[in-house]
Amino acid sequence: MATFDSLALANRFSVVLDGDINLGYWSSVRGLDVTWNLCEYRAGDAANSRLFYPGSTKYSDIQLSRAACADSQTVQQWLATCSISMQKWSGTIYLANSEQQAVVSWNLYNVMPLSWKLETPLDASQSKVAIETLSLAHEGFLDDNQNFDSTLLTPDQVQDSSYAQGFGDTSNAQAGANIPG
Repeated sequence: MATFDSLALANRFSVVLDGDINLGYWSSVRGLDVTWNLCEYRAGDAANSRLFYPGSTKYSDIQLSRAACADSQTVQQWLATCSISMQKWSGTIYLANSEQQAVVSWNLYNVMPLSWKLETPLDASQSKVAIETLSLAHEGFLDDNQNFDSTLLTPDQVQDSSYAQGFGDTSNAQAGANIPG
């Protein structure tokens, strides 16, 4: 059972790139989600029976927001590096407990910036906090590219599978033979 001090708090998280570029703490992270397309197959001779397979994986862009602070300079330096380089970065979002110890983390693969902006207009007649927003594209946070076996069935395996499914022996089928009916 989780104790109170081991619970991750939604208001304590930081973002680090390539292990050494600390973009600091942020007040909001959005887009940390994953969805799958559903691939459905229905054989014509299987009544209403359907088979489901996972399709392509989709990740949303990450939106980071916070009050502009000293760490904003680190973000600007990183963005300057990105504007002249095609390099993609690895990144980690750390969610911490009340003692600033990481409880949960998400490793982002092939991160690149999409946009940065200062949300709050700089206006001397208002006393608002300047909010910066950084948008990041990434190729995912699940380690799902391990040992994918993409081999296809051999013709013999298809033959055996068809026979096992009750389609009978198709090895002696003659081209152009009439189908009874």
